[in-house]
Formats: sequence, structure tokens, C-alpha cells
Amino acid sequence: MTSNEEIGSIARFCYDYYPMFTDPKDGLQQVYFVRIPQNFKVPSLYFPVPQEDDRGDTTKTYRINHRLYIKSFHNNEQKAYDAVKAISSKIQGSKYIVPLVNQSGTLTGDFLRIKRCNIKPLHEDTLFGVAQLYLEWESRYLYDQPTYEKMGKLFLTQKLKG
Repeated sequence: MTSNEEIGSIARFCYDYYPMFTDPKDGLQQVYFVRIPQNFKVPSLYFPVPQEDDRGDTTKTYRINHRLYIKSFHNNEQKAYDAVKAISSKIQGSKYIVPLVNQSGTLTGDFLRIKRCNIKPLHEDTLFGVAQLYLEWESRYLYDQPTYEKMGKLFLTQKLKG
């Protein structure tokens, strides 16, 4: 599983559990990745490139710690906050487990475990509300293993004393 597939799975989870509120037009209009266009739609979610740091783990694996700061944009700050609160509550209620999906959106049967899930309103000077959902998780990856040409047959001849 790659970091992009993990972020895609998180985005799918957030999209599936984004609240509809009472008015259907308050439902999620758009999900953005990497950059937000100038005339973006509200309500929307923005998934930037995550922050990552690595460390050795075992003799065969290393770990990457991912930190993702998802922004929710809505008509006002309360609705933006309520949106990330609903997603956060669903993550907490599912024991901090997010199911993984492949590129076609099909569940793989694997999952990732969120280590930390925080929310906060962002008091930005805009015409709409902004709130943030912070997620942190770790992933393990195998080191690249060198490949060797297999040895053919080995014949040993040994003289016995006697």
C-alpha cells in the first residue's frame, strides 16, 4: 500500500461520512487534492500533501509517520466545524480504523489505524467557515531487497579417512 492509496482511502472515508445537515445543497460539493482552485465550491474538503517523517523499524522494514491536515470549507464556521466533527466521531466510533480501498474504490479487506484525530475551527478572514481535521498514522514498508542469481548445482566431494 502506498501513501497515495492510504490518502485516497481516508478521502473516501471522509466523503462517505460527510454530514448532509438538513438541506441537500449543504452536502459535500467537491473534494480537492494538492491545490485549491481560485473559484472553489463550498461546501468542500481539501486534502493537501501530507507531512511525513521516517525511521528504521526492523531489519526488514522502515516506518513512515504521516500527518494530514484536512480542511473543511462551508457556508459558516459552525457548519465547517460540524462537518469535521461528524467525520472525527465516525473515525473514533470505528476504533480509529479506516478501511483501505484500491484505485477502483473497492474495499481491499485491509485497513489503517489512525493514531491521532483532532479537530479545530480555523478563524480565517474569509466569506465562509473553515475547520481542520488532523489525522496521524504510521505505515510500514519493506526495504528494497537485493536480488541474486540463483546458484546452479553444487557438488561436494569429500575423502573419508580409513
